Amino acid sequence: MASPPPYYPDNNAPAPVGDTPPQYGSVASSSSQPLAAQTDTPTFLLDDYVVLEQSRNRVHYELGSPLGNPTTGPCSITKHCYPPNNETFEKPPRVHLYDFQDTWSQMGGVHLAINGRAGQDRAYPGLFLVQGVGSAVYQVADHFRASQRVLDRIKNKDQITWLDTKDRVVGVEFKQSLNKESGQMLPPRFEVKVPLEEKELDLLVTCWCAKVWHEAGKPPKEPMSWQKFKRVAGETVVATVGSQAGAGGVINP
Repeated sequence: MASPPPYYPDNNAPAPVGDTPPQYGSVASSSSQPLAAQTDTPTFLLDDYVVLEQSRNRVHYELGSPLGNPTTGPCSITKHCYPPNNETFEKPPRVHLYDFQDTWSQMGGVHLAINGRAGQDRAYPGLFLVQGVGSAVYQVADHFRASQRVLDRIKNKDQITWLDTKDRVVGVEFKQSLNKESGQMLPPRFEVKVPLEEKELDLLVTCWCAKVWHEAGKPPKEPMSWQKFKRVAGETVVATVGSQAGAGGVINP
């Protein structure tokens, strides 16, 4: 049986219900209940393969493949369904919402297929999370788009803003980061900013998980140091001069 999820305190939230987080077992198909009224705009933490609702420290979604474990096959996302009275269940009913996976595209960039598995009343069929070559924007047509604002990029803030088709901010994503005070790594976090219908909320969380899952499977980028910049710039100048000389171009000293 899987070990209980870790606890990440939320100083502004009420204490979790019950002494320990619920255990979770096999997947079961069931109709879901909406989130409780006080969690209409919940904050979620993605810890390895489980998505925790921070204020209650309980699992709301679960991935079929942990972060940092790239695979060419699909990764499932399953929802843990709790009743509206917030009772603690040892094995809450579950529903398999979506599968997502990297797909090849002639245009390059990021191309993640997101396929609904729970029926059209619960999930959307045949969606794609796309990021074009050289673009900083992720988008799911007719639903959401995510990008880092210029000011946040300049300030080196690891947060991404998610908007709907009406340019309304529906969520803010915070990437994994180091807590300078404790020295511990904080997991990816997603703050829902407006109340959403359950189907839209499930899709939003799925898109965020798919994005983080994809990025966690890529090798980390090497920081652009000053020495590396000078080396790359020098190689570019040499290559440009060589091509001009080979083509009979005039090179001024």
